[in-house]
Amino acid sequence: MEIRGIPVIAFGSSVLLRKAFISGCADFIRDPMVADEFYFRIVKNVKKVCDTLHWGEIEITRNSLSGRDKKIPINYQQFLILKLMINNRNIPIPRETFQYVLWGKLKDNSRDIDMNISIIRKRILEFEGIPLDIKTVRGFGYMIENPPCG
Repeated sequence: MEIRGIPVIAFGSSVLLRKAFISGCADFIRDPMVADEFYFRIVKNVKKVCDTLHWGEIEITRNSLSGRDKKIPINYQQFLILKLMINNRNIPIPRETFQYVLWGKLKDNSRDIDMNISIIRKRILEFEGIPLDIKTVRGFGYMIENPPCG
């Protein structure tokens, strides 16, 4: 089972294992969860997809935002952040999810996600009129609400 290209991984006691797989889940993590197992099951189940995204007139690659005769550099972490949010529009994404996607672990009191989001916002503003509006979900994380345009 996949929702918007993301495999569904069930979690719970062993008695739910059969029901989870019958329901179409891609994998199952038994309670109690072990952080390393959680990480590696996510890595195993997340499919590699194209490393080029489009948002309206903007083409987003591993190292740049391009469009309207502009090419603005971004780093790979910023690409992964954008990819996660664009593929999950209208869904608030917790900071912890960004950390697992970027580093495979939680980083206590890290402002890295917030700093990368700030840089992405500034870079997007250079494309006047492109509504890639990154919303802060206070105390939780971030999300993109607007659908692509153009």
